[in-house]
Amino acid sequence: MGWDNPFDLLDAEERIRIAQLRLERTRWLMGEVISLTAQRKAFIEAQRNFSDASYRATTTLLVTIVYFELLQVCRLWDAPELSGYSLPSLAALLDDPDVLAKAAQMAGEADSNGGAAARVAGLQRAIELCKTTESSDELHALRTYRHKMVAHAIIKPRGKRMRNLPDDMPWTDNPIDRAAEVLAAFITLADGVPFSYEPLVREEHGAARELFWNLHYQGPPSSRPFGDRSGAPSLTEAPENPNEAGDTEQEARW
Repeated sequence: MGWDNPFDLLDAEERIRIAQLRLERTRWLMGEVISLTAQRKAFIEAQRNFSDASYRATTTLLVTIVYFELLQVCRLWDAPELSGYSLPSLAALLDDPDVLAKAAQMAGEADSNGGAAARVAGLQRAIELCKTTESSDELHALRTYRHKMVAHAIIKPRGKRMRNLPDDMPWTDNPIDRAAEVLAAFITLADGVPFSYEPLVREEHGAARELFWNLHYQGPPSSRPFGDRSGAPSLTEAPENPNEAGDTEQEARW
């Protein structure tokens, strides 16, 4: 499935130059999504460490994490825009035979080891994956929930593909996993060396686990004198810390 391409009037070199300039912004946004996803997963894993008395407070914190993550995921998959740096915007910049031919020429000139053709082929697969994901029912459901429950005070979203959905969040990690795959292919072509987000995913999840599994809620400070922090939330050693059993590998950041 295709899309309306706002970059059709630009020549190949200009489209590649714009994609190169916007790539860093997209990488930053992808890193933000990975960090938020790690926090959500680690917080859910650690919830058993919290008492029943903290239910309302911890639920509010979880909703805050999830809603902000949802907003960033939807930003990452915004439809192509002339000034955009979402994944579909980058894909639309590169989705042209002349652009792909120029990219292959530039990659070949920069690579004497013969790996340019494989990187360009990976880019083409990433563009098609980007198109499929951007038009998927999964992403549509997340966008509709964002419109109804997070971004706007409306009952029924407008738009030709909007429909009523139940108030339960239709959460799926597929758009996040596919975003990492697509952007890794873009970065691999731009940098000339293989790139993967897996090290950052492990690093961020380990850091989030260390935070939330060491967070112990002691109850509300209901009747203590002003300045007395004896009942305030504090960081103490949790009964079980999954980091002690591994999954602590620290690798290069994005």
